[in-house]
Amino acid sequence: MSPQVTHSDVGAYALGALDAEESAAFEAHLAECDACAAELEQFLGLSRLLSRVNLHDITPPTEASSSPAVDGLLTKVSAARRRSRGRQMFALAASGAVIVAAGAIGYTTWSASDSSDPLNGGHTPAVALLLSGQQLNAVTDPVTHVRARIATEPRAWGTHAALELSTIKGPLTCKLVAIPKSGAAETMFTWRIPQAGYGVPGQPKPFTMHGATSYDLKDIKEFQVVTTDGKQVIATLPVA
Repeated sequence: MSPQVTHSDVGAYALGALDAEESAAFEAHLAECDACAAELEQFLGLSRLLSRVNLHDITPPTEASSSPAVDGLLTKVSAARRRSRGRQMFALAASGAVIVAAGAIGYTTWSASDSSDPLNGGHTPAVALLLSGQQLNAVTDPVTHVRARIATEPRAWGTHAALELSTIKGPLTCKLVAIPKSGAAETMFTWRIPQAGYGVPGQPKPFTMHGATSYDLKDIKEFQVVTTDGKQVIATLPVA
């Protein structure tokens, strides 16, 4: 019988603690789950840090502080180090592919609200990139009065970007589009703005989301936030 996959398997997979059958099942799940792909990227960073630790250099715990749980974790980490790096390379490629598939093709639509959307505020991949990525100039559209900013980071497959919107009200269904200097525009992701909006009185948090395009940043003329029916440009962010 095939093993059951849960979202909580992300950490175990990143550390190499799953067996071959469990790993295969999780990899199949990963190809269809954007949330696990995003979380996996964060766990793999921790896994790389753990790989630099020499367990023999760690002071052995006293008998009183030792526990089966700690011993078991150290054993799993040590075993994971001895395994091939191929599984982690697949995980990185798969997580990137999921982001591109969901972003560039534009299949993923998010309906967000301040209280329930896990990607609106908090320490999410979008917020992390907005804090650490290459910042484009923030703009306030003269017509819609929507304030927008984008941060980007280069990837082997193109550009990863995070968007923040404020002073925006709905209901609207929008998309972020990468407009290249030449070639066809690419939709990076789509979402819905509820009537209450974001970054406004009564709903102070901004809207945040991240996605991807296959274009390198140097090849992009501008990013546009537009309604999905193409009738309204919400904000335009030029790339200097």
